[in-house]
Amino acid sequence: MMNNLVRKSVLAAGLFGFAALPATVSPDASFEPVPDARLQKLRKFFVLRASPISHLSEDFLRVADRHGLDWRLLPSIAIVESSGGKYYPNNNIFGWANGATRFTSIQRSIDVIGAQIAAIRYYKNKDLNGFLRVYNPVGDYPSRVKRVMRALDPQFQDSGRAVLQPYLIRQTI
Repeated sequence: MMNNLVRKSVLAAGLFGFAALPATVSPDASFEPVPDARLQKLRKFFVLRASPISHLSEDFLRVADRHGLDWRLLPSIAIVESSGGKYYPNNNIFGWANGATRFTSIQRSIDVIGAQIAAIRYYKNKDLNGFLRVYNPVGDYPSRVKRVMRALDPQFQDSGRAVLQPYLIRQTI
């Protein structure tokens, strides 16, 4: 009796499993992930500027996605603050704490600064201009960073919305 029950259960599971499979699967079907257009844009942007941090493009995107930041923000700050990783002290390509903060690597600075921007209450609920004024209140800093953001992605538009919102994660690419 128990063996019959087990056989019927296995048979039923097999039938349901078979019904869930696609009708036809071509042996040539490709299941490669779609390339991220942001990555291509960011790499090209850094390479055109002879930036030594182009190999970290994936890290910039990973951190932006993890923390709900506009993907163009951290690379643009790095361009303004260190000419894209050309001139900086202490692996600090973002000029964090006037360049005094030491990081073990540039990759670590990307991770830490992305997390800090997302966590510090002074940055929350601010639009891009407000955020950039807190990040660096000197001169025309917001317009300089936004100019780089537009150069990175001509479709960039300053929406006036808060910087730290999930809608920015995959804004127009």
